[in-house]
Amino acid sequence: MNLYQKLKKQEEAVIQSWERLQENVNRPYDLYGHDIGIHRVNMAIGGIIPTRVTVIGARSGVGKTAILCPMLEASLRKKSDGSRLEYLIFTWELDPSIVIDRAICSRVGLTLRQLNQGAKMLSEGAMRKIKDAYAVVSKFPVVYQMHSIDITHVRKIAKEFTEVCKEKSEIEGNKVQPVIVIDYIGMAMFEERGLRTYGIAEFMNGIKQFCNEERAAAIIFAQISRDTDKSGKIPDRADFSDSASIENACDNLIALHRPEYQNIETIYDPDSQTEISSKGKMLVRVLKGRDYGTGDFLINSDLKYFRFFDSSHQWGYEYWKDYHKPEFWMNEFDLSNINIM
Repeated sequence: MNLYQKLKKQEEAVIQSWERLQENVNRPYDLYGHDIGIHRVNMAIGGIIPTRVTVIGARSGVGKTAILCPMLEASLRKKSDGSRLEYLIFTWELDPSIVIDRAICSRVGLTLRQLNQGAKMLSEGAMRKIKDAYAVVSKFPVVYQMHSIDITHVRKIAKEFTEVCKEKSEIEGNKVQPVIVIDYIGMAMFEERGLRTYGIAEFMNGIKQFCNEERAAAIIFAQISRDTDKSGKIPDRADFSDSASIENACDNLIALHRPEYQNIETIYDPDSQTEISSKGKMLVRVLKGRDYGTGDFLINSDLKYFRFFDSSHQWGYEYWKDYHKPEFWMNEFDLSNINIM
């Protein structure tokens, strides 16, 4: 077969688009992608979607890696069609057991200091809750790779992981969606020392190509410039290290900003367009959104307990149940403004 015969024809692309539309029309009410763990982020990017690469950036201490807590909690929830997520986490910054510690704190409502230094003083009731939390956390569908490697080895491991997900899909009779998480890209290895920018570009392009080929999704954590530490500067695209390489290859580019961490007492609320108290608030900036566009919004961030949730919700609100209600989506889309003859 020659190269021309391998090209996808217009008719094939149209049929694929039409079939996807029919699937969306006929499927039960639900989030388009898989739950990423925070309602407002789901609404901003559609959740975790096959082939999509999402980059989440912030300064150290703001809470980017802590976002893993609600993400992994959400991995236990299947979609209405029975499909679910499975995670491969390249955890190059934190030991996997530390990720578990944070998940336990989030679920129980303890600080890391209480879980570690204060462990001997925990009551029997607290220990029962902690044991129950460990029982739940042990069911997270996650595997970890702990040592920094280059894109070639990431692809090899990720390929084996996606094959395992395919086997599980056949056994379970429902789609098991593979999700690749890299924490964080700045710790990746590159073949050519001294050519970091080119290395980042190759790494990001490799991840995007892999996701397209295997219909995997990827979430990549990144550091942003120290300049955002100055006077509470709000992060933008240019504040990502190697921003052009990262922005070009990703589908969603998200920056997190938490003025409270810098002892700044107020934060701008894009919804009310007013300055409000920064206590327990995080600004989420969707700087690039291939599917749904860009936008800024606040979420609640109780970093002491590694908890992140929608500003209009109480902690523990089961927002994912709303996704099955037609009235929720009617309100979300406000279809009264759509005129189709």
